[in-house]
Amino acid sequence: MDVIIKAALPTPITTQSIIESILTSRGLITQKEQEDFLSPAEVDLEYLYKFSGITKTSLDAGKSLLDIHLKANHDICIFGDYDADGVTATAVMFLGLSKYIKSIGSKSRVLPFIPDRHKHGYGLSTKAVDEVLSKEAFKLSAHADFDPKLILTVDTGIVAHDGIASFKNAGIDVIITDHHMKDKNLPRANEIIHTTTTSGAGVSWIFISHLLGSTIHFLDLATIGVIADMMPLVGFNRSLVTKGLIALSSSTNLGFMALRDRMGIPARRLTTYDISFGIAPRINAAGRIYSPIDALRLLCTSDEKTARELAEKIESHNMDRQVLTDQELTHALMQDHTHRITTLIGPYHEGVIGLVAGKLVEQLSRPAIVLSENGDVIKGSARSVAGFNITNFLRGLKTPFLGLGGHDRAACFSVSKEKIDELI
Repeated sequence: MDVIIKAALPTPITTQSIIESILTSRGLITQKEQEDFLSPAEVDLEYLYKFSGITKTSLDAGKSLLDIHLKANHDICIFGDYDADGVTATAVMFLGLSKYIKSIGSKSRVLPFIPDRHKHGYGLSTKAVDEVLSKEAFKLSAHADFDPKLILTVDTGIVAHDGIASFKNAGIDVIITDHHMKDKNLPRANEIIHTTTTSGAGVSWIFISHLLGSTIHFLDLATIGVIADMMPLVGFNRSLVTKGLIALSSSTNLGFMALRDRMGIPARRLTTYDISFGIAPRINAAGRIYSPIDALRLLCTSDEKTARELAEKIESHNMDRQVLTDQELTHALMQDHTHRITTLIGPYHEGVIGLVAGKLVEQLSRPAIVLSENGDVIKGSARSVAGFNITNFLRGLKTPFLGLGGHDRAACFSVSKEKIDELI
């Protein structure tokens, strides 16, 4: 085995030289980079405008369009996503927008819509968009006559050309807030608030902070999304999470408090470990196997009894998720793994194929793609290793994907069963 020396400790060896060597090996070369890492900046509004990757101009444009609809008292739909980042992004936008509406005295109503993984598929699919346009999505809500004139996407939308076009063709304005990788061309939304610097929940929080004129609101929920989506905790995200963990540790969000109590986490300063391996998997579990609305209701409820009931329900969801993941992983590990990119197709539960792909990467140290073969449309989830952009790789194939989106090290997609041979 070849040993590569990335950095050598100077002599004499001191505590300071060890710390500097570790930071240098992480790519933090200059003294300022190291100081910023060890002492992250405060996340005030000016910091957001300067380092989030989102210009104040785009935030102002989004606010201006939103204000037009609020002045007209129009209904507004928040179109979210079913993973932990998407659920927390939806919660931040729903709670923040409700607070903003109340502060300006508008009579606009706001309702969230999160696609069901099994019923609608991922993102702004035809089924999901049609359900919003037909108002079917709101029939069982508190506002059965809900008729949105503005769609605010969170953690989705940046590659949803057809879905955005359907809303626009129906006379509905669209503001996209997203952090996924762009296509060559952008959807024809009215306004786009986008950065790859942070997560979907981070983007939602930035927009809400701009609306409310302060960064103190809903930072606790945004922090969950940033950590859950495995964003690199350097620069902007490090500042956000450093402040956010303090906010989470003293959070008064009833749903979060109930889930924390149900998990038995004592009253102490929370860490990224608590979120990554405790809170986030439970929020994810609802959308993976059952309904993401359970997790969203948990984070948005103002009733303690409801919070406790939902926390208990989500704990049960997570136990089911653990059993199912173990079963699917055992099957996956029994298959052939001789390719440079592990690619498996079978009757895997689509709610856990991302987890299985991630565990295969951990164990095999190579990218992995796991496909769920359950019907005419094949759902796929990919995970990668550092240095190999799996989303760009998939986009470079000639496979006619029905939908594809993701980041450097994670992607999800769908493809027609009759075209699957062009992928594998």
